[in-house]
Amino acid sequence: MAEVLTKVRLRFSKQGLSRSRSGTLYGRVYFEVDGEPFPERDWSDLLVAFAASWLETLVQIASLEINKDRAPFFDGPLAVDIFRRSDGLASLNFIHKDLVKHTATARVEDLLRDAISVSRSILTMCRSHNWSSDRDTQQLQVMVRRGKEVLTLLGPRA
Repeated sequence: MAEVLTKVRLRFSKQGLSRSRSGTLYGRVYFEVDGEPFPERDWSDLLVAFAASWLETLVQIASLEINKDRAPFFDGPLAVDIFRRSDGLASLNFIHKDLVKHTATARVEDLLRDAISVSRSILTMCRSHNWSSDRDTQQLQVMVRRGKEVLTLLGPRA
């Protein structure tokens, strides 16, 4: 019997986007786990920094540099724990205050593709505001390139 996979998608909103005097970009960012938001649809956090951190985790997981990691949100006691299994799937725990709020099983490749797509959209939005020269945005650009390289090494989708 085939394992049931969970649809996990990173989401962000252009609404509520702001930039601090120091250049830090804040925006709404959350996951949809089979349609349920985590932490919540209106969650505001360091948008670019979180996207870069999540993408870096997935690049390292997909390239077998690591087999587990924790991707913390920057604002609040929230994180996503991810563990790569030997079958190309990942087990994920969505954590709030050390309590697991959601669990999921997803293909590592699907998670990586989603993170690259969302990150590219974030970078496009940053460029449209002329906000593409800060350290977080540059790090996100690097991680998008690395993510695409890893996808190429994984080969065509089965």
